[in-house]
Amino acid sequence: MMKNKVSVIILSIAVGASLLLAGCDSRKTEEVSSGTQSDSASVGSAQIETTQKPEQTPEQAKEPQGSESDTESKTSLPDDLPMKFTFSSGAGAWSTSLILDRDGSFHGIYKDADMYEISICIFSGQFNQIEKVNEYTYSMKLADLKYKYKVGKKWKKSSGEIYTATDVYGLEKGKTFYLYTPQAPRKKLSKEFLSWDTGKYIFKKEPKKLKYYGLYNKKMGYGFFNSPNM
Repeated sequence: MMKNKVSVIILSIAVGASLLLAGCDSRKTEEVSSGTQSDSASVGSAQIETTQKPEQTPEQAKEPQGSESDTESKTSLPDDLPMKFTFSSGAGAWSTSLILDRDGSFHGIYKDADMYEISICIFSGQFNQIEKVNEYTYSMKLADLKYKYKVGKKWKKSSGEIYTATDVYGLEKGKTFYLYTPQAPRKKLSKEFLSWDTGKYIFKKEPKKLKYYGLYNKKMGYGFFNSPNM
């Protein structure tokens, strides 16, 4: 009887050990399986990330990609500039002189004297939309014109001269202006423009070409010239 009890106990221990070993093997299998699935998901994610096209940052999206306008060069006036131009009838004590630069900027002075009373305008401005029309003509628009003194201002100098600030004579109402080079044929130019050319009198015979630079106020028909005689 005692022998049978011992056998039952041994059998119970064996069965329990078997069940315990089986449970451990099951847990190991689950852990290995779980680890394999996790690794597979990680690899798949990495493959997606490397094959997707990288997105642009906001800064990159704002960067200009370049256009035809970026490569277009702005037209400048001839290399001979800057130079002085004068508008005058040759009679009286008045004249308007300005210095024009290649970029279309200019500055100058208008002055008219009648004894001790002097009209004056010191000015500066800018031409833009410069275009080369042909081999001897440039067109441009008057974009800005500023005066140093407010029109109508009066002041008296210690010498007794009385100054009055006025508008500039020669540029008023002008919008479109033309710059002519010395090679411009006179027969192609406005007669009204050429009527202001007092420099031509230095020639025994009026030349076929302009011979010096000229600036034409199309609206008013006025002419400024770079003639050595002005």
